[in-house]
Amino acid sequence: MVTKRDFSKTVYPKRIAVIGGEEIDVSKISTRVMLNLVELKDRRDELEAGDIGIFYELIEIIAQACKANKKITADWLIDNTDIMQLLDLMEYIIEPLTVKVEAVMVKKDEKVSKNSKAPPKDQKKEPSKK
Repeated sequence: MVTKRDFSKTVYPKRIAVIGGEEIDVSKISTRVMLNLVELKDRRDELEAGDIGIFYELIEIIAQACKANKKITADWLIDNTDIMQLLDLMEYIIEPLTVKVEAVMVKKDEKVSKNSKAPPKDQKKEPSKK
C-alpha cells in the first residue's frame, strides 16, 4: 500500500501583520527566513546587550520575511519602525513554529512519563531498615 500526501498544497491559516501602517502576509515564510529568525531569537543575549550588528541582521531578515509587500525593504523598516516593533514582529512570525515545537515536546514528555516505571502515587514505600 502506498500513501501519498502532497505538502505543496497545504493551506495555512492566513496571518497578517501590520507594521508602519503596511500589511504583511506572514502565513507562509520560507524555511531559510524562519530558521534565521529562530537563530536570532536564540541570540537574545546579544539583542539585550544592544549589539548593533545583530539589529542590522534582524532588519535584513525581517525585510526578507516581508517581501510579499514590495514597499517594505530594510531601509523602509529602519525609517518607519522601532526595534521593539521588529522584535515583536519576529516573535509573531515564528509563533506557529514555536507552538508546533512546544506541542511536540509536550507529547514527547507525556510518552516518556507513561513509559517510566515509577510506582503509583497511592503506593507507599516501606521505610528502609538500617
